[in-house]
Amino acid sequence: MVGRYPLLCGYICLLTPVYAKIDKPTLTILFSGGNGIFKISMNPAGVSVHVLKGTVPVSIDYDPIEQKLYWTNAAPEKIKAKDMKEDTEELIMSFNASADLYGIAVDSIARKIFYTDRGNKVIAALNINETNCVNVINNGLDQPRAIVLHKENRKMYWTDRGATPYIASADYDGANIRKIVTTGLGWPDGLTIDKKKGILFWCDAKTYRVESVSVDGSQRKRLLYQPGYQYLSIFYHEGVLYFTARNRSGIIFMPSTGGNRGEFGTGIITNVIDVRVFSNRNYFACPVGRYGEDCRPCGNCKGGSVCEKTTGLCMATCSHGYHGGYCREACTSGTHGENCESECGNCAGVACDPISGSCPQGCEGGWHGIDCKTGCPANKYGTGCTACGLCAGDEDCDKTSGACPAGCRAGWTGNKCDRPCLPNTYGASCEPCGQCAGGVPCDKISGLCSAGCQEGWSGSLCKTPCIPGTHGAGCLSLCSHCKTGSVCHQVTGQCPEGCQQGWRGAKCDESVGETGAETNNTSLLIGVNGASAGGVVLIVIIAIIVAVAVLARRKQRSRPNVFRAATDQCPAYLSTIEQAPAPKFDAYPAPTFERIPMQHMSNITPQSTEEYDDHLYESPVF
Repeated sequence: MVGRYPLLCGYICLLTPVYAKIDKPTLTILFSGGNGIFKISMNPAGVSVHVLKGTVPVSIDYDPIEQKLYWTNAAPEKIKAKDMKEDTEELIMSFNASADLYGIAVDSIARKIFYTDRGNKVIAALNINETNCVNVINNGLDQPRAIVLHKENRKMYWTDRGATPYIASADYDGANIRKIVTTGLGWPDGLTIDKKKGILFWCDAKTYRVESVSVDGSQRKRLLYQPGYQYLSIFYHEGVLYFTARNRSGIIFMPSTGGNRGEFGTGIITNVIDVRVFSNRNYFACPVGRYGEDCRPCGNCKGGSVCEKTTGLCMATCSHGYHGGYCREACTSGTHGENCESECGNCAGVACDPISGSCPQGCEGGWHGIDCKTGCPANKYGTGCTACGLCAGDEDCDKTSGACPAGCRAGWTGNKCDRPCLPNTYGASCEPCGQCAGGVPCDKISGLCSAGCQEGWSGSLCKTPCIPGTHGAGCLSLCSHCKTGSVCHQVTGQCPEGCQQGWRGAKCDESVGETGAETNNTSLLIGVNGASAGGVVLIVIIAIIVAVAVLARRKQRSRPNVFRAATDQCPAYLSTIEQAPAPKFDAYPAPTFERIPMQHMSNITPQSTEEYDDHLYESPVF
């Protein structure tokens, strides 16, 4: 992951036109892009930015002896310079319409400027402070791009991104041309050199790589590969590589051996093209991991990356747990991580570890994870995210205490609803079960007795005692002849205060007869009632038959042509039949008769034979 070293607004300012002598060790970064050239100065006092406006720069280079900045200018094609001491700008050379300038390199010792011209397909040189130029190489070039110098060896190195891209070298006068890299290239746009070790570095916008090779063509290495990053320019300074990428607003950097990367966020433009870096000190003698005049150790730089040798600033930000430019300041309590930018989670007791962010005493209730920043999932609570109890309505419990806000689900109890009700209890409040039959416990949720109720109890929950006067299973049995004013026991049916007169037994259901014989009360009652009822019915029937017979005789005597016939059925119907020749019965409708139910016969009030006679129907005389 690329770290970032953002420029703080409090340190961004325009420098004055006159550059005084710098006493403090300062790292200067020059970069081009957009419509200007920009300068970043970094030292222990802070960071400052200077903007050179009014140009269309492509490539840049710097002469530290005269403190002059040189660049190739596009549309129109020019080479221009700016005196950084006097804040004056000058035109070095203008070119014809066919020119297409790109790379530029300045030898402050030999006082020469080299540049590449893609339009005219040449590499040319001119003396500083003169306007005469010489084409050093004008054969075998397709699209010459970047150029870099080894001033002590008077060698130049360049890239060509034509149809057959390559990296080559030659003497200052164009002699001894030698191709160093000819394979695995796409668009080798940037080139730089570690002169002390004799290593070339280049970046390729097509292969998305940063690679290195010895100047003799050996020991080629891939240092970085990041798809999508079209690297444009690269520069080596004191063990660190600085490079730019298309459509990136920052300057990327990493150790020249590869490893962790960082990025300066310029905060000024969105497309940095070229970059150059230099220092007002020379600390090549300091080993890796040390900086300054006395080669003091670097701070806690991220991933063990090196600090910048001039200022001691960590190039890839700080290791976790530290912040500040030198990465020596520990995170304050409650913060952790890279540059101490992360806040601690919900730690219990003490703050998190400033490096890892972990909570040494665990998390507060309702949180989990190494950094205690992840809330417990649904239906879990407390330290370690314990499962909630069985809350009513399936509601989530309190994330900290585990309490159920709406109480417990039926059959459970406790503040957290995590304990089942005791045996023979049920429901949300663990109420005692009713009087279930056979000692079988009731249902823990509904309280229903699956085996029914014990004798003497009723209701769906078997909590309702039998009403007075009933007893037994389901309260379906009536009490017998208990003493007046008392009732039997609801379970056994026994009469606790004794029996009515004439009855005996625990349930007062045994009758005491007049002869002293003991007869079952119920059987005796059935026998007597049965006999009495049978006798009454028989007497009524006989009386009716006799009455009907008497009336029939009397009628017969007063009406000789009619005789009466009584049926032997009860209820009965009567008819009179004329003693005459039988008529044709099909000529008249059949008579209808009303049947009188037998049970109503007992309700007939005795009448005189005359009254009774009026109710008889005579058959018609045919």
